Amino acid sequence: MTLNGNRQQATFGVFRFDLSSNELSKSGIRLRLEDKPSLVLRRLIEKSGQIVTRKELQELLWPDGVFVDFEHGLNKAINRLRAVLGDDRDEPRFIETISRRGYRFVANVKISPQPPNVEFVPAQIIAEQPPSNAEATNIFLVAIPEIQQENQTGRPFILASERKHTWRRFLPIVAAGMVGLTITAVRIPSIRSLRTTRNVISLPSQIRLTTTSENLGLAISPDGSRVVFSASGSDNQPSLWLRRLPYGQPEAIPGTDGASFPFWSPDGNELGFFVGSELKRMNLRDHSTRTLCPVDSGRGGTWSRSGIILFASGTRSPIFKISAEGGTPVPVTTLDEPHFTTHRWPCFFPDGRHFVFLAASHDRSWAPGAIFLGSLDGGKQRLLAESDSNPVTFLGSVMFLSHGKLISQPLDLEKGLVDARANIIADAVDYDLGLWYGGFSASTSKILYRPRQIVPNSNTLVWFDRNGNKLGNVGPRGTYREISLSPDGNTIATRCGDPESNICLVHPDNTVTQITQTGTNGWPVWSDDSHFFSYYTHAGNTSHSVIVKSLDGAAPSQTILTSSKSMVVTSWHPDNRHALLLTDLDNGVREYSIFDLVTKTTTPYLSPSTGPFESLRFSPDGHWVAYSTSSAGRDELYVVSYPNPSVRYLVASKGRGPKWRGDGRELYFVGLGNALNFVSITAERGALKFGNQHRMFDIPIPPDPWDVGAFDVTRDGARVLVVTAPTTEPSQLILVSNLF
Repeated sequence: MTLNGNRQQATFGVFRFDLSSNELSKSGIRLRLEDKPSLVLRRLIEKSGQIVTRKELQELLWPDGVFVDFEHGLNKAINRLRAVLGDDRDEPRFIETISRRGYRFVANVKISPQPPNVEFVPAQIIAEQPPSNAEATNIFLVAIPEIQQENQTGRPFILASERKHTWRRFLPIVAAGMVGLTITAVRIPSIRSLRTTRNVISLPSQIRLTTTSENLGLAISPDGSRVVFSASGSDNQPSLWLRRLPYGQPEAIPGTDGASFPFWSPDGNELGFFVGSELKRMNLRDHSTRTLCPVDSGRGGTWSRSGIILFASGTRSPIFKISAEGGTPVPVTTLDEPHFTTHRWPCFFPDGRHFVFLAASHDRSWAPGAIFLGSLDGGKQRLLAESDSNPVTFLGSVMFLSHGKLISQPLDLEKGLVDARANIIADAVDYDLGLWYGGFSASTSKILYRPRQIVPNSNTLVWFDRNGNKLGNVGPRGTYREISLSPDGNTIATRCGDPESNICLVHPDNTVTQITQTGTNGWPVWSDDSHFFSYYTHAGNTSHSVIVKSLDGAAPSQTILTSSKSMVVTSWHPDNRHALLLTDLDNGVREYSIFDLVTKTTTPYLSPSTGPFESLRFSPDGHWVAYSTSSAGRDELYVVSYPNPSVRYLVASKGRGPKWRGDGRELYFVGLGNALNFVSITAERGALKFGNQHRMFDIPIPPDPWDVGAFDVTRDGARVLVVTAPTTEPSQLILVSNLF
């Protein structure tokens, strides 16, 4: 039992704001409010009636020398806050705009202590084996069934789980509560039969759960006896692993390297999952695999007893259905742009007809997603609730994440309505906001989730010398992907932020400038003279662009390409006019061409049939292109001639993410075990001669797919810039049994 009596709350009208947790509620119902708007609201409330300047809010929201488009960013936070409060700029009830100065909170505010409340928590067992000391955990009151039914929350009233004899201090509270229950003649059932348990399942230290990026996955079998999850072993390459619950040893599943988002067949004998550009199913008895259909970038699947699979084919696609035997996918939902740009994470109810899925918008990443109820019988989808994550069905309820809390709400399938009263199953569950995906799953009787790490999931930019000695950090901690070091070595362009994916520049004085504010952005690439860089952006389902940004402050950004297909510039030729362009076509096929910045035309370069290729890079002399490919079932590194790709060299049988030294005499790449390697290169009469492969040092980069863009090398090859992976705690899962 937890007593909260020291927290302060601010009350204004029907709103209540918790000044310790920054949580806002209206008439007792908690509202969704992001970090920056909540910080603004807190400061305005603390200085109620006073002017809070825009400069003060800038320092509050963007500390540590991080510079952004401040005007746009603050306006966005204020507009979001007003939308939640239902306030009007012209006739403000809460937030008054003081022209050219700032804002003032004009509503009457009452600050008072948060009323003490009793938080009922379920019993917890925090080890795989029972405690050796029989007195270590004492559960002394469990739910009375009649009271559960009357309360209709579906949550057991377990008052406490305390160490040894400390429960004695709660006897007066328990006694008082029992007095109020004497009007109902009940019999307390056996503690052993009703006790909710939470087993902590620790994975071996050499296995690291994948918790972000494209290779996520956590699914408990329908009978609750096994779990499949995505993790990286000693080679740092993600694959699917299987473990029996609660005491089995995890085993890697053969043939699942790079697989993601697994889901079970109803009988628990097979798995569905995504790998590369395909939806597959695997028989777990003999590990035989069958390809069901091509996909773009799968976002979740679910398998019914009638042999129907629902899945999201891409990052911006509706939900499709297909026979578990394969065939042609048929859409069962329709995207409602501009409200939602993606439907994903479908999950069947036991009837095999109804399902839930998440709808969200890439263009409004600050806004929560929405859970909808759909049916294979057709008809309009019903909005159920706001959510930060994938929905999962469990005992007639829908589970999802809200601000990291795992919530369960009972659902009436016939009416398509959820109960307004929610049960909080866990307070801190791991999730990737950029994917709207939570680390939890459920069977018919159990819930499994991954607790969120205490250490912030942020990266650090670090300089190393050729021997792996750390030379120092660059810029503040944050979420960095796809770094690109300017050829002159002065500026770092990087994809930054999560879930908002923007482009940032890290300067020599460690300050940061955020270049973009809207859309999804990535893959910054410098020109050879360091005068400009390019990046891709997309907003909406079919609006994709390549933009060039000059370092000349007076020159505006220039959109050089637009398309309905996803595309990215991977490298600029030394002439600063031509660029390698990768375009995603239908059915997972990629096109590789050369873009001319002057004429705005493209010329085919590499045949799509010989791909897929990654990280294409021009050599410093412009006569060669290095790239990596997994077309042979393993990562291989090649160098091919340019502009005519008639000559090709196999450089390494295991290598990804090539980078050239400034004089073209060395080629760097990531090899086995995340080791940074290089090969020496000699040019002789128009041909290349490659030396032996040399291991430099192990670089602590994030796992695939972020590893190929997580390092860069100075032109002289003396220093290596690395996006280091965040510090991770031991990988753990929590198994919840007998919850309701």
